[in-house]
Amino acid sequence: MPLRKDRPEEELTTADLAQGQRPVPEPKGPKPVADKRNLEQVSKSEDSAPLFPNDELENLRGRWKEIQTGFVDEPRKAVEQADGLVASAMKRLAEMFAEERSKL
Repeated sequence: MPLRKDRPEEELTTADLAQGQRPVPEPKGPKPVADKRNLEQVSKSEDSAPLFPNDELENLRGRWKEIQTGFVDEPRKAVEQADGLVASAMKRLAEMFAEERSKL
């Protein structure tokens, strides 16, 4: 879990971020510029396996779009559905990581 920059002994929670009372300051100094070396690293990462197979990914996207569409009419229900979708996606990721780890 990330630590607070103003009080490093305390962890930063999502509630802290949602309340917006203590914004996390952006790091000072120059921002990295894309160069040939950075672009090579990005292209290498694109060659790696996707987190979800295409059919599962499309299913997640479809469900997410339905949830977003329903938010206007039934926000509480949409939030509950979104929570369930995130939970199921995280569970599936954990299962896939466990499978990959067992292959190593």
